[in-house]
Amino acid sequence: MKGGDVEDEESKNELLRLRQKGVLPELEIAGQVYEVDWCNRLLRALDNPEVEPISFSEQGGNFYGDYYYLPYDFKEKKIVDLDFDATTLPENVVIVKFPGGLKLDPFAVARENGLNQRKFVENNPISKRIIAEVIPLNQTALVRFVELNKQKQIPQIAKKSSASIKNRKGNGLSK
Repeated sequence: MKGGDVEDEESKNELLRLRQKGVLPELEIAGQVYEVDWCNRLLRALDNPEVEPISFSEQGGNFYGDYYYLPYDFKEKKIVDLDFDATTLPENVVIVKFPGGLKLDPFAVARENGLNQRKFVENNPISKRIIAEVIPLNQTALVRFVELNKQKQIPQIAKKSSASIKNRKGNGLSK
């Protein structure tokens, strides 16, 4: 074993000991740190009790290829619903991408599935903190929806203007 390998092994063992004592892993989303409660499928904000917990059970449709993709308002520090009929991108909203349970909390996944936790985390290492990837909305397909919605509005505006003109009865000068 090389020196770095010994340190890595000690670090892995320490993370396992902490996890066995109930210390939960952390996920950082756009600067806000959450503790990962995989058993209850919750993210709870650390050091900020006003921030509502984020529930995974409500976000089941946003899990693709071992990652969660969630629209997150970084000012309000909460998951939001996107309006696919919008004609502008919402302010302060990004998509956050973070891994599922195997990476977030392999210890809890092993326990949940009745597996040997120590052996399981040898192949699926515990992380103390994972940092979610932040994807600006202008780098997502939502941009295309906004463009299409704007194009749909142009004929509707023209149609309303045309109908408004047709419904007028003269210029008000007739007898």
